[in-house]
Amino acid sequence: MINNPGIYMWWSTSCYGNDPNTITGRRINPTTGNTEYLIYIGKSKNIKTRINKHTSGNVDNSSIRKHLNEMGYDEQREIDRWELDVIYCDDYSRIERQMIEAFQPPLNRQHVTSTHHMDIQR
Repeated sequence: MINNPGIYMWWSTSCYGNDPNTITGRRINPTTGNTEYLIYIGKSKNIKTRINKHTSGNVDNSSIRKHLNEMGYDEQREIDRWELDVIYCDDYSRIERQMIEAFQPPLNRQHVTSTHHMDIQR
């Protein structure tokens, strides 16, 4: 992974309290055969730095960690189980917004309509 601008996407086999039929971003992992759900889309000027904040940072530096913590999950355990995809691009703000509107990942609270918010109760 390099420190260029772009979009990153987290995939998980967990729906985190959501009906799997309401999550539009899904794929079959070719290695495991498991269905994975697109749960978060983010952007950064420095992808490597941002991913490091999510994977080894704390709740204060990562909205993903904050959301998982609020729901009562061990955020490090959950993040360690996720798959990551990265798209390097210069127009990352516009592309991120369009992707979130299209796929409505459950952990993107700031962009997702209230009907697609994650249920905070565990």
